[in-house]
Amino acid sequence: MELLFQRERFTSGLRIANKFKELGEKFGKTSIQVAINWVLAQPAVICALTGPPSNPHLEENIGLQGGLLTAVILMRWMPFSRRLMQV
Repeated sequence: MELLFQRERFTSGLRIANKFKELGEKFGKTSIQVAINWVLAQPAVICALTGPPSNPHLEENIGLQGGLLTAVILMRWMPFSRRLMQV
């Protein structure tokens, strides 16, 4: 397993994934859609390449169209966003 997904980073990743799931439930999105949204909300990001491995995953990503959460919502609900940018 890659070092990125071991020890404290693994725990941190699980915490982030749970937050994405929580936000998805609150706003009627999947955790993947929230994660893509979070990436797109970053100031230096202009696109997100997802590479879905199957048609259902592609359809999930496409389902995000027209329902983007704003950067303000994401940053308000994800106070750890700033810390993530520094890692």
